[in-house]
Amino acid sequence: MRGNMRLEGKLHPSTPRLGRFQYQEPQTDILGGPDMHVDRGSTINLTCIAKFSPAPPPDVEWYHNGQVISYDSPRGGVSVVTEKGESTSSHLLIQRATAKDSGQYKCVPENTVEAAITLHILKGKNPDAWQTSGGSALTSRSSDSHSSTPSTLEQLTPLLILEFMLEKLINLLSSS
Repeated sequence: MRGNMRLEGKLHPSTPRLGRFQYQEPQTDILGGPDMHVDRGSTINLTCIAKFSPAPPPDVEWYHNGQVISYDSPRGGVSVVTEKGESTSSHLLIQRATAKDSGQYKCVPENTVEAAITLHILKGKNPDAWQTSGGSALTSRSSDSHSSTPSTLEQLTPLLILEFMLEKLINLLSSS
């Protein structure tokens, strides 16, 4: 929500001053939502962007089907990269996607609104057979609505994250 507000104040008892400022309501989004489809065995990359909060979120928590995601669970292959700033981004990476990874994911920045996405794992090249965490199959509305060929962005995402992590590491080492 955007809005303008008129403020009146006085710098000197006899001098009225008028001013305007813009307010934007805090907003959090997970890119690719509200539904995302990923091939079984591939790397899942969920990117959460929090913006317009009064201050950068001190922490960003991720949830899967209502449970906090543990980065040191026996499943392994789960990591998070978070960059704080005017716009805070948090990347949840899950390697080797399985049917158990299907479901609802929530990004919950500590001092602002949350966002959610539903993840569907595709079993094989057939987009008509989406696996849910219960193992049941869902049917798509049209067979050509989802391509089984990864987009350029999907192919580049792991490289972009690696580049981002390397840049942060280089900056950290050069500032020490």
